[in-house]
Amino acid sequence: MLKCLLNIKMPVLFVGDSGTGKTVTIQNYFKQLTSGNNKTNNNLVLNINFSSRTTAMDFQLNLEDNLETRLIRTMGPPSGKELIVFIDDLGMPTVDKYETQQPLAFLKLLIEKKNYYTRDNKDLIRLVDTNVNNILIQKKFLKFCFLS
Repeated sequence: MLKCLLNIKMPVLFVGDSGTGKTVTIQNYFKQLTSGNNKTNNNLVLNINFSSRTTAMDFQLNLEDNLETRLIRTMGPPSGKELIVFIDDLGMPTVDKYETQQPLAFLKLLIEKKNYYTRDNKDLIRLVDTNVNNILIQKKFLKFCFLS
């Protein structure tokens, strides 16, 4: 099922109790997907583990480190590749005084709009060939993801 949803570039949200093997299952699939034996290996996987100390800036910088400029205000993985972003422990970032979790707000922007704003000059950057997949349930993401 994960393979089919990734092929149509649909964000996937895995839901389950702690210790049910969600992370291991997904990481094993990604290992198989990016192995040298796979003749159609055009995928790069970025694993991000959220914690209570993760900020939106951390998330954005980590993402940008794995992207390159394609055109003006367009970023993506190296040409001919597709970046799959896997986020573990989605519910971990600290809730701020506005009762939001800033890394999740940034993630929501990426999933909904496929773009984001730079922090320095506020340019709109469009993402190409990038698929964001996450694990753990957050109600605000349910309408954008297929649940497994």
